[in-house]
Amino acid sequence: MFRLPSGIRAKDIRDLLYSVDPAHIEGLLRLAMKRTALFKYKIVQIAKKFGGAIDAQADYERISIHRLLETFEGTPIQTETYRELFTTIMDVKEAALLVQQIQSGDTEVVIAPPFRHRAGGSLRIPRYYPAAQRRSGDHRCGEAQNRG
Repeated sequence: MFRLPSGIRAKDIRDLLYSVDPAHIEGLLRLAMKRTALFKYKIVQIAKKFGGAIDAQADYERISIHRLLETFEGTPIQTETYRELFTTIMDVKEAALLVQQIQSGDTEVVIAPPFRHRAGGSLRIPRYYPAAQRRSGDHRCGEAQNRG
């Protein structure tokens, strides 16, 4: 279940899930992630590991995100930052598969009524679970499941 902020309508997210090309998920996430605090934190962390790219004592909060993007655009540091984000924090391949299953009708998207304290509502994908659970047959985790 996704709980949405009041400025975002569940219907708009549902429509996006039905219209986005699953092959473009990674590119869209790259664009969306670029100016986030998480990306900034991770790129500073990786630049420190690369030895000398950023001083080991540098405080990431005091470094300009624009300067980081400009300095590391197209470098192995940026590539490694996305690789870590997309493999350890996000599962881009699984997200693309989920979008594919939604579009094929194998997975259903349901819009739940908004909670009183959240005007944006909720978006629920009731029958989906990650590939690892599908392979193992363990369907207990999470409320979403695949129709399979």
